Amino acid sequence: MRRLRWAALCGLAFLLWMLSVPAWGQTAEEWFRRGREATSPDDQIRYYTEYLRLRPDDYVGYNNRCIAYRTKKLTDLALADCNRSVQMKSDFALAYNNRGNVYLDKGQFDLAIADYSRSIQLDRNYALAYNNRGVAYHDKKMHDLALSDLTEAIRLDGGKPLYHRNRGRLQIDRKNYPAAIEDLNRAIQMEPGEAYNFYHRGRARELAKMTDEAIQDYTQAIRLNPSDTYFNRNRGYLYLDKELYDLAIADYNKHLGAVPDDHVSFNNRAVAYENKGQIDLALADYAKAAQVNPKYALPHRNRGRIFQGRKQYDLAVIEYTKAFERDPKDISSVRWRAQSYKAMKRWEEARLDFERAYQADPNSAAANNSLAWFLATCPGPASCRNGKRAVEHALKAVGLDYSASYMDTLAAAYAEDGRWEDAVRTQEQAVAMLRQQKASEKRIADYQTRVDLFKKKKPHREAD
Repeated sequence: MRRLRWAALCGLAFLLWMLSVPAWGQTAEEWFRRGREATSPDDQIRYYTEYLRLRPDDYVGYNNRCIAYRTKKLTDLALADCNRSVQMKSDFALAYNNRGNVYLDKGQFDLAIADYSRSIQLDRNYALAYNNRGVAYHDKKMHDLALSDLTEAIRLDGGKPLYHRNRGRLQIDRKNYPAAIEDLNRAIQMEPGEAYNFYHRGRARELAKMTDEAIQDYTQAIRLNPSDTYFNRNRGYLYLDKELYDLAIADYNKHLGAVPDDHVSFNNRAVAYENKGQIDLALADYAKAAQVNPKYALPHRNRGRIFQGRKQYDLAVIEYTKAFERDPKDISSVRWRAQSYKAMKRWEEARLDFERAYQADPNSAAANNSLAWFLATCPGPASCRNGKRAVEHALKAVGLDYSASYMDTLAAAYAEDGRWEDAVRTQEQAVAMLRQQKASEKRIADYQTRVDLFKKKKPHREAD
């Protein structure tokens, strides 16, 4: 019996000893080391949590767990840990920098900048804090301050490709493409395996009209990181611009397979299908773009163009109306709708749309020209024409854009107003401009017929 009592006491003592020792028998220092060496943020969080259970007053542990939470995008937990760290040690520069990163993730740029500034105040040689504050200034579109900070980061530690990449991104937004390319070249030299170095240089080259070089950069970015299909999206746009429609469609297919709610890519793939003559596929993609983003005007305008080309003017009017409803600044849709109304011989509705386009942008050469052409050449009843107003708007269009087509409109306006000598002289000038531009003989002949018409004191009427 005494043996059993002794065994029970020994067992109880062993149990109490076990409870006093951390799980797996790890010391606080061992948990900290595990957290520091772990590569998985989940493991880091677990190890630092064990460490802080044993060392609840250590500001470094909270700072490090803050970083792990941020990596997992658990921003509220990250913020709480960074707050504890700076409360425990108010002169800990790293914690201010890391809390600034959390604020940056949350879009709270002013708070981020304040923390980065405090971090820099505590450590004037803290290059990463300058870089991060530069990124925050960039996000706030305070480009001069951003450039100053990113340049200082590079001065303090020029061996970090991240700093050159960030300054390169900034220079893209500053439209200083040579400087952007120079920084991104440097980033690529230091870190040739980083896809985003090539992606951002591709953007700089694209905007600098270096299309082939940009395609090469996007292609290299895809090789290095094939899972980011936004690289394909950008390359697809350039293929579209180069009229390489099959290649564009292939890139958009890959991107839309990964990001099925990208309305712009549906619209752009539709453009490629349309240019290949695959009109039904184009119409379907334009419809999908509008479905994904009901506020997106462009696919409705594009569907309107197709229906207008098919002479399905009633459907075209519906689509142009939807485009204008979604974007009241989309004057092109109003002018195209006017053309559809005109084709349907709905003269008053056509005139009102041409007027509406002009009123929305009185300094638009195209809007003035379209209204002038309608007022001068409308084939409907006399009430749809007005020679004096046609001259007024045609003169304004030519003053804004001196071109052969606008001179052609001005000549027709003079003719409608009965100013035959002005009409002949202006039309002859339009023909001369076409010859100088080496325009097609068919177009020159068309303009010449109006010279002969105006010499006979006959106005031009557009074919209905």
